[in-house]
Amino acid sequence: MKRSTILARLAETGIRQEAEKVVPANGAPVPLPYHVVRADEVEDGDDLGRVRIKTLTWAVALFTKNKDFALERKILAALQGCKLDLLTLNRTRLDDAGLLQAASIPKLSHIQMDHTAITYEGLLAIAGNNYIKPVAHVQFTQEQMEHFSQLQREKAKKPVQLDEQAASECRNVLSAFFAEMTEWEQYMEQVWFEDAEAVPRLLAIWEKYVSEKPRPGYRPLGLSYSAQGTYKGEQFLDAEQITRNKLYIYTREENIGFDRRFLMKRVGEGWRIDGLQERLNGWQRTEL
Repeated sequence: MKRSTILARLAETGIRQEAEKVVPANGAPVPLPYHVVRADEVEDGDDLGRVRIKTLTWAVALFTKNKDFALERKILAALQGCKLDLLTLNRTRLDDAGLLQAASIPKLSHIQMDHTAITYEGLLAIAGNNYIKPVAHVQFTQEQMEHFSQLQREKAKKPVQLDEQAASECRNVLSAFFAEMTEWEQYMEQVWFEDAEAVPRLLAIWEKYVSEKPRPGYRPLGLSYSAQGTYKGEQFLDAEQITRNKLYIYTREENIGFDRRFLMKRVGEGWRIDGLQERLNGWQRTEL
């Protein structure tokens, strides 16, 4: 979204905007309330310059005589039509009603909410939004956040009875795939990409476990590996039946905390991996 559009939305609140560093004239205090807007733009790309990603980070600071939640609500309302990925509301007076308002911002995928007035009941009230991922390190316990994630998945599931036997078989397939991929990545760390066995070993794993059609630039056609092991710390979280022959298996990487879901497809008498998604800005397809 253009800078001018967001600035115009904020101007519609009627809250005066000041420069980032307000210097009082002749020592006179700056009248309250007012807000300050900072926009930082960063452009990243790969080593060959083939991919350029531009990230625009907005910071809106509100200054009032007393903490005025009505004004904070005005700013949230102004952002309703903006396409934002992350909203940081730490150390604000955000309450349960404000959280509902913030969660309705289109395309919002992450919202930080530590040191606010949000209750756990208020958090559970947005569990029906399976796109958003709340971030709270001190506001709620790890157990509470795990329960929220589970409830969020349950609300998003299709109303199809889970085949527990099939889910167990899928987890066994994934466990074997994780182990062989970890072994292959350890091998790659020793021999590097030029080794003659690098591609044949990876293709053998794909032939055994994967039904997804290979894509140019991604494994196994494009070689890449993680020295730490892509799937070394994978933990199973949940399973979702899509159809009789397709399931999602949900996992979380224990070190970085990546949420993943593997699409499993019945092929003959067994199960194969037919796709992988990671939860970034919603669920997005990524390479195995």
